Amino acid sequence: MGDLKRFSCTCGYSEELAIGVGIKAIRDEYIQEAFPDRIDEIKSGREAGTIQSAIVAKRLGVCLSCRKLVTVTCLEIAYSDGHQEIVKQGCPDCKSAVTTMDPDSPIECPSCGSIMTVENTGSWD
Repeated sequence: MGDLKRFSCTCGYSEELAIGVGIKAIRDEYIQEAFPDRIDEIKSGREAGTIQSAIVAKRLGVCLSCRKLVTVTCLEIAYSDGHQEIVKQGCPDCKSAVTTMDPDSPIECPSCGSIMTVENTGSWD
C-alpha cells in the first residue's frame, strides 16, 4: 500500500503526492501500460529465471524544468544474480528527466530551496 504525503513550504509552495506501491504493482497488465517496451523482456526473464521480480512503483521526484515535486512512475526489476535496475518515466507534465528522492529525507522546496515539512495524509492502493 502506498502513502499520500503533503509537502509544504513556508514560501507557499505545496504538493500532495501518491508515493509507494499499490496492489496492481506486480501485474503484467500494469507493467505493460506503464512500460510497454519492457514487458516482453520481463516475461521472458521470469520464465528463464533471470528476473526474480518486477514492480511498478510511484517515487517522489523533482522536475527541474517545471520546478516542482512530482510522482514518478518507476519500473523496479530485481534480477536473480542480485543486481537491480530502476527505469524511470519522465515528468508527468513536461516529460523531462526527473531526479528521484527519498521522501523520508529532508526535501528542499523546488521553488525557494528551504526544507519542506512532510505530512502523511493517507494511504492509496
